[in-house]
Amino acid sequence: MIKFNRIGNKLGLAGAVGILLSIGMVANQMMSEAEVDAANQRAARAQRVIDGVMAGQLELRQVQLAARNIQLARKPSDVDQGLTDLRSATASQTKEIEAALTSAQRQETKERLTEVKSLMEFYTSGVEDLAKAQKTSLEEVEKRNTISGEWYRAFQIALNSSVFARIEAREEVEGLFYQADAKVNALRALVWRLGATGDTKLVQTIAHSKTQLASLLKQTRDKTDDKKLHELVDGLGAIINRFLGVTDDSVTTDSLKTDIVRRSTKLVEEAGTLMETQVGISQKNAKASREEAAAEVAKANQINLALAVVVVVALIASMIFSFFGISRPMTRLNGALGEMAGGNLEVVIPGAGHFVQQDATDLVNRTMKAWLAR
Repeated sequence: MIKFNRIGNKLGLAGAVGILLSIGMVANQMMSEAEVDAANQRAARAQRVIDGVMAGQLELRQVQLAARNIQLARKPSDVDQGLTDLRSATASQTKEIEAALTSAQRQETKERLTEVKSLMEFYTSGVEDLAKAQKTSLEEVEKRNTISGEWYRAFQIALNSSVFARIEAREEVEGLFYQADAKVNALRALVWRLGATGDTKLVQTIAHSKTQLASLLKQTRDKTDDKKLHELVDGLGAIINRFLGVTDDSVTTDSLKTDIVRRSTKLVEEAGTLMETQVGISQKNAKASREEAAAEVAKANQINLALAVVVVVALIASMIFSFFGISRPMTRLNGALGEMAGGNLEVVIPGAGHFVQQDATDLVNRTMKAWLAR
């Protein structure tokens, strides 16, 4: 059984306490560093997600700009350039979103970013379709312009024809011809506006103008029985029919473009909202992780400070004990032993009854008895 009234045991106990406190400080530091490192890693991952998503947002703007350029292109080469820009921006955005996905740890974050990728894939596919429709639309514009040129030349030839000199209702016929020409120009303007604005209300206006144009040509033909005038009107009617056919195609194409833009806009807005939401969530998570790391550091410092205070107190107590409980009694004991060595066997050994000096007293008594027995 360990006797705590022995000096050696007391010193050993004091040393063990100091060692345990030091181990506690080291263990607390190690655990705190591990917690801080984990919190910092979570903050770093959240920041990488933020960086990736924000870069993806910038690329999204480039994707939208490329889509807008395609929609407003006036030459097939502009459409091709827009497609090149679109694919480049889409590839960059996909790379940024995938980088964010790699850093993401939360399941909801992964699902949200995966949804963004899916939406952008659909959006890009829609813009590819828009590019095809835009090229078709440009071809139809070219056809309309060509037919309009034919109409203008045929219209001028008809007006300068000698047929008008011999018909009785010349002024009325000429008036109907000019009305028809004005209606053709109005149709061209309406179709152009439809392509530029995508306003579906113009479709009905275009259909109404087509009906009016056909009615004007019929009225012109019915004004006289002159076969030559009928031939002129029929020739102009053939040109108009071709023009109306291309106009119908343009209306269909522009309606398709409008539908693609509407659907694509909805997709890109949803993707943008998801990315904006993710940035906000990741910023909140990063802030929470940084605060957790700071709190863990503060906690570790408090614990280490408390342990350090205890260690200092223990060292001070050990020093006081060593001075008053060991050094002074041993000095007095050495003096008593010196007197015994000088022949004074009646000397009183200091602290013989004190439990702190019991071990030393027993040792001295045994030593002196053994020496006297010789």
